[in-house]
Amino acid sequence: MLIGAVIGALLVKSHLALVLLAAAVLALVTWVVFMPAAISSAE
Repeated sequence: MLIGAVIGALLVKSHLALVLLAAAVLALVTWVVFMPAAISSAE
């Protein structure tokens, strides 16, 4: 995901820090939403 964010930022020449921050926020939100469900379904 991080590599994709870096490549995407270079392709569109946008500000790299904002793209990486957006990728980090998306990853964090995904983890917070899906990890409790994955843990509860594993038990």
